[in-house]
Amino acid sequence: MSLVLIRPEIDIWQPGEHTGTFRGNNLAFVTATEALAYWENTSFSRAIAEKSIYTVNLLRQITDRHDTEALVRGRGLIQAIVFAEAGLAERVSQAAFKRGLIIETCGSRDESLKLLPPLTISREELEYGISVIAESLDTIQTIVQVDSIAHRQPA
Repeated sequence: MSLVLIRPEIDIWQPGEHTGTFRGNNLAFVTATEALAYWENTSFSRAIAEKSIYTVNLLRQITDRHDTEALVRGRGLIQAIVFAEAGLAERVSQAAFKRGLIIETCGSRDESLKLLPPLTISREELEYGISVIAESLDTIQTIVQVDSIAHRQPA
């Protein structure tokens, strides 16, 4: 939501004559008013903090379980798994997409798998999404192990 205050002599347009992100519109104001209602007390903030801790713990379980160099970092519900192996985040993202989860990569080398869930996400939805990430990484690591065994030369 944005609001710009303009002196009347500079605001030469009639209502509805010129639109833009700098001019308020009714839908934006109604939506913003409803969104601000979430912050009227501390329960929403507490719920976000709890889901954030839960998310970090689930992601750390994934990175601890796999034989890959990775770390979890972020703030609040904005979290990422940062992989040392080049291309791994992208492969996990593609595998997750095939399972119905859209998740992006980020970082200077696309080394991070970025979680950016809505603040209103339920715990069940969060668990499901993270389970898809875990399954995707499991599948990729299994494929890598099978390929490694298949390409070994006899001694």
